[in-house]
Amino acid sequence: MQRLKRLILLTLAIFAILSVSAFAESGKYAVVSFGTPQLDAQEDDCYGECEPLTTENVYAGKGYIAGAKGTAYFCWDYNGLYMYIEVNDKTYATDGGETYHQDSVECFFDEDFSRSYTVDSNDCQYRITRENVHTVGMSAQDNFKSAVRELEDGGYAVEACFPWKETFPEEGKKVGFDFMVNDALGLFRQSLMMWSATENKNYQTTEFYGTLELKNGPYYKTRTASDAIKVVMNGYLVGNGDVDPVIVDNRTLVPMRPVFKAFSAECAWNGNEETVYAIGQGRLMTLKIGSDKVYIDDTEHTLDVPAMVIDGRTMVPIRFIAETFGADVSYKDDVRIVEIKYDRTGDDDYEVGDQTKAGDDYINF
Repeated sequence: MQRLKRLILLTLAIFAILSVSAFAESGKYAVVSFGTPQLDAQEDDCYGECEPLTTENVYAGKGYIAGAKGTAYFCWDYNGLYMYIEVNDKTYATDGGETYHQDSVECFFDEDFSRSYTVDSNDCQYRITRENVHTVGMSAQDNFKSAVRELEDGGYAVEACFPWKETFPEEGKKVGFDFMVNDALGLFRQSLMMWSATENKNYQTTEFYGTLELKNGPYYKTRTASDAIKVVMNGYLVGNGDVDPVIVDNRTLVPMRPVFKAFSAECAWNGNEETVYAIGQGRLMTLKIGSDKVYIDDTEHTLDVPAMVIDGRTMVPIRFIAETFGADVSYKDDVRIVEIKYDRTGDDDYEVGDQTKAGDDYINF
């Protein structure tokens, strides 16, 4: 009996190892580069780093045929995973009762790369119709953004940002992902074309998803100790104006206006009272030059280093400002860079054009 039990346990262990190996090698694979596009259903330059991914797999169940295909491109930043896809569907069909019976793009996101037979708490299903109507499934919430436009050749384009739900993205991270095109005719879906899976089971299991690997993360220029300190937010350089940041008592002070603008906050300077006022995310921040006290609405806080005027410019402590807006801050001493990671979900006032993207002569540290 003991020998039989050991044999059964050994068989189960071998099966588990083979299953994990099969999951790791199953599905398609693509590299996704860092970039922040405008969500306007246009193909931005940052998508050019990704190879085109096409829905070539035909689901043959229920009498489906090979119908419209989609060609997609991806990029990522600290807010989410971005997808731009063009669908060559010349027949407009959005009258079906269920959204999957309408022309639509459907995406499945396994954020923690679990590769399991079932779905878990961070697996999400997103569907965007040709009329930009959202439906979600699994653990997804309808808090994502998308845009849709009709193409001149009769097809349509969809662009969407799928927010990170539980994990923080970084260079080398892998996520499970699959997408498919629902091609409708009249009131019903006639075709289902997929990128990675071949069976219509993505809403039940993540084992057939493809793999997207995050690469080419925020790049920063190499600097010597004598170079000026730079502030980088989500991979983009925040302008300093005509005064560089300085370090006072081991705290970094930066020019007021560029950093508040980067957080989509409005700021004002009262010269008579030597006081800075900033409004962002529904909160009022009040800093007085030379004082270690700062007010967030009516709540008083103490600064390690007060705001001060240097070369005619108001300088504010970057760590306190950034953390007040909910950002993560770190200082890279070897390259003299203040790195800010900020979730812009829901920040409708932000425009990428307010900052300058790092170029090819930048290195990842």
